[in-house]
Order: sequence, then C-alpha cells, then structure tokens
Amino acid sequence: MSRQYWNSLSALLFDTQENETDFIAKLQLVKQYLPVPALWLLGKSESGKTSLIRALTGHNDEVEVSKDFRAFNQSTRIYDFPSQDTCILRFIDTRNIQTADYEPDKDLALLKEHHNVLLIVVSRLLEAEQDVIIQTLEKITQQQPDWKIIVTQTALHEAYPNLETDHYLPYPYINSHAVNTQLPPQLIDKLLTQQALFKKFTTTFVPIDFTLPNDGYDPVFYGLDTLWHMIDQTLPYELKNLISPFHKREMCVLDIAHPHIVAHSLLAAVATKLPFYTINPDFIYYLQAKMLHVVSCIYNQRLTEKRFADLRDFLTVDDIKHIAPSHISMTFEQVAGVTYALGKVMCLYYSFKMKGYLPDRMRFIKHYQVEYEQGSQLMTQYFKSLKK
Repeated sequence: MSRQYWNSLSALLFDTQENETDFIAKLQLVKQYLPVPALWLLGKSESGKTSLIRALTGHNDEVEVSKDFRAFNQSTRIYDFPSQDTCILRFIDTRNIQTADYEPDKDLALLKEHHNVLLIVVSRLLEAEQDVIIQTLEKITQQQPDWKIIVTQTALHEAYPNLETDHYLPYPYINSHAVNTQLPPQLIDKLLTQQALFKKFTTTFVPIDFTLPNDGYDPVFYGLDTLWHMIDQTLPYELKNLISPFHKREMCVLDIAHPHIVAHSLLAAVATKLPFYTINPDFIYYLQAKMLHVVSCIYNQRLTEKRFADLRDFLTVDDIKHIAPSHISMTFEQVAGVTYALGKVMCLYYSFKMKGYLPDRMRFIKHYQVEYEQGSQLMTQYFKSLKK
C-alpha cells in the first residue's frame, strides 16, 4: 500500500474533519443503492421472534437485541443489522399482531423499498390458535403473492415427553418431515397438526428450538443450520456468509466484527459505481476509517496513532502494492477486497495485541492477501446474485 494511501486514511482517522457533514450526506446516498433484504417476522408475543433474531445475528443476549430495536409505528418495530448506519439485513417485527385492529398495510408500504422480502412466521408449537396469523398472511399474500414464506415451529421442547428429554440428534426434520422414527408420536402429531393450519399457503416448515445456555438444552440453537439453509435457498444470495461464516463454533469477537466489515466493504463497492466517487475518492477512505473505529470499539480498544502506525508498517511493503493501487483506478471488487482485508487485519492485530505480543509482519501480509481474495470473491458473488 502506498504512503499516500496511509496518509489519506490517517487524516480521516485523527485530524479534524471539516467535510464530515458532506461525507454523512454521501453515505445516506450510497445506502439508497445498497439492496437490503428484509425478514418480516410474524408471530404472537412470546413466540420466539427475538430469540430468532438473536440466533441469526449471533447475539448472546436477548436484552442486547431488544435495545437496538426502533419503533416504526404502534404495532411494528425495526432492527437494522449490524447497525442503522450500515444495514445489510433488516428485521421487521410485528408485535401486536394478535390485536383485532392490526392491519398490515403500513408494513407493506414500508417493505416496498426492499430488494427482497422473506416472510418468517414464528409459531410456538403448542400454540393451537393461529387464526390471526393466517388472516394476516391472507391479506399480505393478496398484495404480494410472490413473497416466499417460511414457518418456524418453535419451542419444541415443550412437546417433549418429559423435562429430562434432550433434543433429538442428529437433527431429524428434513424438508419439514420427521425422518427419525424414534421421535415420540405426540411430537410428530403436534408438528403435523400445526402445519395443516397453513395448508392454503405455499410454505416451508422449519422446526426449531432456540433457548438460552442455562435452559439446559444442547445445542442452544437447535435447527439453526437448517433455517439458514432455507433462508439462503429462498433469497438470491447466501445471506449467512455476509453475516458470519463462523456459526458452527462458539461466538467470538471476530464474529461480531465480521458483519460490520462486510457492511463497510459493500458500501465502498457501491460507492465506486456512483458519479460523485470519481470526484471525491476520499469517501472510500472515510468508510474505511469509520470501519477501523468500529472494529476498535468491538475489541474494546482505542485506535491510537501508534497502533495505526503499527498497522501501516506491517502492510507498507512491495508484496501487496499490486493489491491496493490508488482508489480512483480500482474496480468495485478491488475496493471491496481492500476494505474487507483491512478490517480483518485490524481484527488480527487486536487479537494478538490483547495477548501481549505481535507476530512478524509476514503473518499480517499473508493474512491480508488471504482476506483480500476472500473478500473480493464474497462481494463479487453477492453483486452477481443481485442480477439474477
């Protein structure tokens, strides 16, 4: 990376930024061109909607999820992930759906601006009364007959034979059918009875059970892989990889940082396609500077000039100059790859710094090169899928 690049980035990180208002305005413009899919959650109170968001986004705490909601109207709230400023996935939560006066028209109007909408019905397995959900689905599908529907059947453990019964493993529900003949007949009967309530709709059923660690069930997110598979089959791109590639192991700091890095990389890529980018390439530096600050906050670290100089010295070598030319001459794949790799290297730096030592710079160079390729491929696949 060139010295000019690092100087430009440093100026936005540490110097007084007179053009902050201009950059914020441009960010709002870029966001209009970034397609954001929406998952519209339909379910009664206590059906498991917040737990579903917690599982899909990797949050460990339902309180943490709840505080990030913002109200859209009296019956609906919105959760932008990973943040409102850098949203790549929006959850629409209809809270008071069981009230007699709920009408979906306002929510339908909100969702017209979204590139893709997936309806996810969240239905507690032992909740027999689903009339209000079905009536709402009828109103929605009359206006949007092409929207896909996934029905999640939640809180499975409430239908287990006794409190000592653990989840049935391996996960036995394939294409909504129980393939494990050892499942208790009453559990199968409850699943099929509930599924029959939605027979007038074209739906995919996914039985799940998302609990908390102290509830005693293992795994905590039972059926999550199947739910992700169905979501990715329904949407035109693999959303799971944008949010986190690490769902199969214990949550770590890198998992929290990943969607923020992806979001800033996508915004940087979109910006390269807009006319103002050719006039003001500093906007890319602005996005990257914001990303480094966000990553630092996630690691509970302060991005000082000394730490920035460490990062600069690790990456300012001939081995990677060809990867990061001047932003003005870069393709959107290159811009996205550089932004993504820079964020990942920052994560690597902090992970070692917190352990009290730093490896040699070749470790950082190799990490940058690997993450650059992965980031470029991820972004290229994402934008190709949008054209399908």
